This record gives sequence, structure tokens and C-alpha cells, in this order.
Amino acid sequence: MDKLTEEEYQRIISFIFETGQLKRVKRSGWWVTGMREPESVSDHSHRASIIAYLLGRLEGADAYKAALTCALHDLPEARINDLHKMGQRYIDYEAAEKVVLDEQLKDMPVSIAAEIEALVGSYNNDSDKEGIIARDADLLECIFQSKEYLEIGYKDSQRWIDKMKNLLITDSAKKLYSLVENADVHAWHKNLSKVQR
Repeated sequence: MDKLTEEEYQRIISFIFETGQLKRVKRSGWWVTGMREPESVSDHSHRASIIAYLLGRLEGADAYKAALTCALHDLPEARINDLHKMGQRYIDYEAAEKVVLDEQLKDMPVSIAAEIEALVGSYNNDSDKEGIIARDADLLECIFQSKEYLEIGYKDSQRWIDKMKNLLITDSAKKLYSLVENADVHAWHKNLSKVQR
């Protein structure tokens, strides 16, 4: 990469501050289930990126590209918030996301902007294996979150688990889906702390 100017570094700093907004944007679809304080877009993107990395490895793809694609795909929500599918019936949300991403990247160094645009494009268009994996990871994260919400009493969360089944594409995502419904969300920590006398 060419040496950046002071102004380009300032644009990168502004971009990083803007991404911090995703920590405050709540995932709005859960409000329909009655959830008062759902996770943030940033919370969702973090775990989805980890899932994308794992799926990438399982599918023999570029796991790093899949994870980065997943980490970046919700960037526009820093400006237009998360809008659940019911709301998207009335607004061309995909077009709005495209406008926002173009504006977010407009002043970034060209090579960085082009790479982010390509990665987000591969997610939106299923244009390569890593984009497909990133989308599967995004859906799987919703499934895992649904399972966790179901465990604490949000019964409508089961609807999300059921709806996602036919949307998954990769074999690894389908396998994880087939196992998660009967999984114990607390199994990971049950043997970590032992009560002793």
C-alpha cells in the first residue's frame, strides 16, 4: 500500500469511530419476540465472524476472507440502524445500505475502500464461496442466538430457528443447524467450575 497522507489517516480514524456505533445499534428483530434488550449489531457480527471462520475451515475455503466478510457486512447499520424483515417489506433497505456503504467508503484510501466493497458485495450477492459462507454464518448466529433466547423463555425465538433451516447452503452450516436445536447452551461451562468442600 502506498504511503498515506495525514488526511487519509484522519478518514480512517473517523471510520473506526463510526464502526463503534454498531455497539449501540440493537438487533431489532428480537423486539418482535418481546425481548427488551437484544444484543447489538456488533455483538452479532463478532460471533458471526467466528462462525464464518469455522465454516470456512470446515468447507475448505479462505476462512479469513469469510470471517472478514462477515465482520464487515453490517457496516451500513451504523447509519441506518438494524431494520427487521417486517420493516423491510416497506422500505428498499438493500438500496439504502448500498448508498450508505458508498458514502462510508467515499473518503477512505482507494485500495481499502475497494476491498471492503468487494467483500460486502460477495456477501450480498453470494458471488463467491466465502460470501456464501459468511451469509450462512450470519444465519447460524441468529440460530444460536435464538436458541439462547429460547432457553431464557422467549418462546417466539423458535420461529427463527425454524425459518432459517431452508436458507442455509453449505453442508457444514446444515450440519451445525441439525445439532443446535438439541444442544445444551450451557454445556461449555458445566465442567469448568467444581464445587469442593
